[in-house]
Amino acid sequence: MGVWDAFGEPENEGCGNFVDLNDEGDEFTGKLLAVEEHVTPRGTFPGQKEDTVSPKLILEGEDGKEYTLTAFRSVLKNELLELRPRIGDVLYFKNLGKPRGKNYYNYKVKVVSEAPKRGQQDDNEEF
Repeated sequence: MGVWDAFGEPENEGCGNFVDLNDEGDEFTGKLLAVEEHVTPRGTFPGQKEDTVSPKLILEGEDGKEYTLTAFRSVLKNELLELRPRIGDVLYFKNLGKPRGKNYYNYKVKVVSEAPKRGQQDDNEEF
């Protein structure tokens, strides 16, 4: 038994699973449960002269666990502002990488429609 085994799982308040979209190709799909504000106090990062507010999404992953995705990066934040998802929407996120010669990442964010499976009837479908 290792020294760290005695500690067990850490107790976290709130959601301790964070969505990592830091590298090109990283992706995540989850159901939107809540949206909160995340405030980064001024001076946290070099040159940051004022508090910044970012949307913090609480999502239910495909594995049934809760995850937190905080949209710190402007492009991701703008994608969410344009899409304007609603609580209960299933969202798909993907890091598309940096455009050639640029210093920022592009993201794809979309609402995933849950089409009926083969052989099932859509409740909105008329006969």
